[in-house]
Amino acid sequence: MQLTDDFSQANANSPAGKEALAYLKSFVDEGITTPGPNAVGGFIDGTVAMFAFQQLHLPEIAASGLGDEWSLAPMPKGPKSSSAYVDGEFLVANAASDHLEAAGTFMKWMTSPEQAVRYMERAPIFPYELDKVDDATRAQVEALVDADPARAALLEQLTLASPENIMFERYAQAARWEAQKQYLVAAINGDMSIDDALSAIDAAVNEALEAAAY
Repeated sequence: MQLTDDFSQANANSPAGKEALAYLKSFVDEGITTPGPNAVGGFIDGTVAMFAFQQLHLPEIAASGLGDEWSLAPMPKGPKSSSAYVDGEFLVANAASDHLEAAGTFMKWMTSPEQAVRYMERAPIFPYELDKVDDATRAQVEALVDADPARAALLEQLTLASPENIMFERYAQAARWEAQKQYLVAAINGDMSIDDALSAIDAAVNEALEAAAY
């Protein structure tokens, strides 16, 4: 978890966080990987064997010359689950707007199963259970999966995700993202200790949480 259960404090510098970062660092220490290559670009050119996939990567890889020489698989199950990192996208309306009813109508339409199929054509995630949508929509989703079987693994992974992860993602994400880019790399390269890197991330996130009055 990136935050404590009550969302009040960052929780990267925890036993689980230390174990995870030490594991990532071991790849460099043992010569399994070299810091530097972009994961997607390296995967396409053969310098990266595998990486943690996000749906936004699919169009780029599909457009490459890899053809059928790659595949996707759900995350292996750990001690508690096979849930992976889950992101979300949000529609926001200003509470002071004079057009809240229209905004709500638009949001309901845009997030409907019928429109979600159109979203899936670009970013292959369909956020509805297939047995709960109408036959026509289900047939469209199944046709997309049949045409590109890699999407099936993404849809399966989505069913294994924990909704709490999406909730955690909302809090101080901009601060966390910027801090992680700086301090995780420093720790993996050996320029900072794991404790110092995770403490620095927590400090940046806690500052953002305090500023936002969470």
